[in-house]
Amino acid sequence: GTLHQSVMPDLGYALPLTGPGQSRLEQIQLDPNMGWIVSVDETYVFSPIGVRLEVETRFSGAAANFYRYRAATQPLASIDDDYLAYYTGRYPGIRRLSPLSFQDDRAQNKVRFTETYMIPTPALFENGLRESFAFVASDWGTYFPDAQIGPRQYPLAIGGHRRHSHNIQVRNAPIKFITPDRHRISNDAFLFEFEGRTGWNNSMTLNWQFRTRNEVVPREMAKDVIRDANRISDYVSFTWDLTPEH
Repeated sequence: GTLHQSVMPDLGYALPLTGPGQSRLEQIQLDPNMGWIVSVDETYVFSPIGVRLEVETRFSGAAANFYRYRAATQPLASIDDDYLAYYTGRYPGIRRLSPLSFQDDRAQNKVRFTETYMIPTPALFENGLRESFAFVASDWGTYFPDAQIGPRQYPLAIGGHRRHSHNIQVRNAPIKFITPDRHRISNDAFLFEFEGRTGWNNSMTLNWQFRTRNEVVPREMAKDVIRDANRISDYVSFTWDLTPEH
């Protein structure tokens, strides 16, 4: 996964303060519409001086609560450095154009981070970056176990409701793109969809959608769900050779 994906916290149990049944703990349940909701938009604009990258990440529901808490307890500059380190690992030579922007809409329970970077043209010619330029979304399959060894005795607990979207816009690229085929993985536990489209002036759009369906999967179906989750990693990272055709 990436820094834009985090595990939804287990809220555990609490003792009700009012109403009947105050003698025992009850599990805290989240409204499905207020689960872990994350939307990421990345925009890559190519120019003679390099590639400008703008990233807007919107958190809603439980995700907004988590990142609001993180921003309140960790210096924003430290979060900014974490994000820069993530992109530096993918694009050596990238540099920050402006500090991380943090906006908090408590009325709507939404939090937004905005990042702005530049990959200078010389960096594209180093470390083989131009010949293997990657566009990447999170691997949401990591929400599930890596494997199942032997028969399962208990149902597979997925946790709270999660919904992710990741959209990449590429503009004015030096090549004409051929996008990967559309892909869809659907089962009782989750839905995963990927679609790529090309447009005018060497532009491209890549879009991923992921959402969970049921919080618990029957044990007899768990093996198939884990197998499907492992397949997600095949469709969340794609690379292109950006060497212009002469």
